[in-house]
Amino acid sequence: MARVLLRSMRVVGSGIRTGWLLLGITLILTIGCEAGLRLALTTRGWLTERQPLTEDKSENRVVLAAWIPEYLEELNEALRAVWSPYAYWRSASFQGRYTNVNQNGLRATWNPPTRDGADDPPPMRVFTFGGSTMWCWGARDDHTIASHLSKLLYEKGQRVEVTNYGQLGYTSTQEVIALLRYLQRGDVPDIVLFYDGINDVFSSYHNGAAGIPIHEVVRRAEFNLSQRPIQLAWRWGREVLAGNLWGFHRLVTGLQRRLRRQAAPPLPSDDALVRQMVRVYEANLTLVESLGRSYGFDPLFYWQPVIFSKRHRSPY
Repeated sequence: MARVLLRSMRVVGSGIRTGWLLLGITLILTIGCEAGLRLALTTRGWLTERQPLTEDKSENRVVLAAWIPEYLEELNEALRAVWSPYAYWRSASFQGRYTNVNQNGLRATWNPPTRDGADDPPPMRVFTFGGSTMWCWGARDDHTIASHLSKLLYEKGQRVEVTNYGQLGYTSTQEVIALLRYLQRGDVPDIVLFYDGINDVFSSYHNGAAGIPIHEVVRRAEFNLSQRPIQLAWRWGREVLAGNLWGFHRLVTGLQRRLRRQAAPPLPSDDALVRQMVRVYEANLTLVESLGRSYGFDPLFYWQPVIFSKRHRSPY
């Protein structure tokens, strides 16, 4: 009996030792592969960023501005979103050298300084709405569309206060909802300017239906995850992978992106979807015009130009 027990303990111990050895070898291989992937991806990114940009008019190249690398590094930290009722999200508060967002999620805008002790009438309040173009991804605070608008009006002798309500990824419907929320709080402007088009078109194309925010499928997948433990565990695992094994994560996501691009044929042009998108945009215009008559502000609407509509395009 003792011999049988001893033999069983040896078998169990051998199995445990083999398991630990396999686990250790797997961890060593994983760490080694992760380190190699990180080194390769970091070197590739460093070499890509270090490629010199020389002035060559024949190829439409320009010299890289000195502030751009620092700005892009800062921008990566600034591009965070927080929850916003009805509109889904808004920019998180951020303070930097080139990009500043206040606690209400609004990008900093240049406005003329106020004169101490001057008995001036209150400035005309201008609200600007739009997506990343109005938020001005790629521009410094003093060079956003809202800041340039404020400077131009100031140079023409107009007393204005321009507020940039642009948010990354917003469609026109989200902007109308955001405007409604500000009006509910008593924050009423004199002029409201909307600058739209690209996000409405992209969202309609991506979702196959008009009037839906961008990446709606992601929010649908995340809805009520606390009641779906399997899906929650899967998403948590992906977050752990992205946070701790980002070399593997970037490799896997890159391969998935390429496979999807090769496997999925381009979506056909759908005239019915285009007409639906235009109807949604027209309905939003009608709603804002009605609000303007009720609250006493003037709405302005601008449809974004895109590089694809240029008559003369660069080779790039």
